[in-house]
Amino acid sequence: MEADQIDGFSATVFRDFKKVKNTKKPGRLGQRRCDIHETYRLDGVDLYLSLIVHTIAAADLDVGTQPEPDGAGNFPVADSVAQSFRENHRESLRFSQIRHRICVKLSGSQEAFHTMVLSKEELTSALQTEVRILVHLAGKIDPKMLDYRPTPKQRSTIELLQYLSIMGPMLLRGIKAGAFDGAAWGAANAEASAMNFDQVLGAIQKQSSTYPELLSAYSDEDFREGIDLFGMGKSSRGSVIVNLVLGGHAAYRTQLFLYLKANGRDELNTMNLWGGVDAPMPTP
Repeated sequence: MEADQIDGFSATVFRDFKKVKNTKKPGRLGQRRCDIHETYRLDGVDLYLSLIVHTIAAADLDVGTQPEPDGAGNFPVADSVAQSFRENHRESLRFSQIRHRICVKLSGSQEAFHTMVLSKEELTSALQTEVRILVHLAGKIDPKMLDYRPTPKQRSTIELLQYLSIMGPMLLRGIKAGAFDGAAWGAANAEASAMNFDQVLGAIQKQSSTYPELLSAYSDEDFREGIDLFGMGKSSRGSVIVNLVLGGHAAYRTQLFLYLKANGRDELNTMNLWGGVDAPMPTP
């Protein structure tokens, strides 16, 4: 395809390849595009995996009302801890396993990944911080907000808090046991669903002491041991805790923060979301 061509002829490709984007006017010279071949059995590294840190083209240079020559598509944002607000724990765990295995393959050794990045004390402190921030944000909820939901299929404010009252502790118990107990989760969820706002807030506040109690039963070997929580392949207990429990807290408190902003709490800022305090943004 020449630089001045608009529509190029695409020849037939082999079965494992597929067309990702429609042909369009060319972008800047040397501008990268997304790859057209997905990873298969970890024998390659796809640009969409967060292991490869990539930039995105600036929006003001690539977005316009007309299909001009600079209208090239952006790369997707790299994956991070906070994902879309849902309960798809299997999918989150699967991607964490893929990242881990790619790192092992690239380094040629798994030993380097057996050292804990966080100590038990640091992990406990991080979870207690999440509880503190969540309680801080919950204190901003007006009673009229409790039934608010952005779309019909999303949780209401009270349903989100009810879920958060059980998510972390129940996951930690399952991770320690090495298997997800669906019956126990269902019973806990039914109990939480019957709680009012004050009861839910009290249950969340108790997590500051529940997390140290649950984590005290973990040894260093427990954190390193591989478990298959949802039948999707093994990952270390430590990585599952960070991805599902610590990451889940960060994601869902962000959802609550957005609920608050959507209901007129314009005074809330980054300090509320990440520091759990009422304070102005620091001056650069």
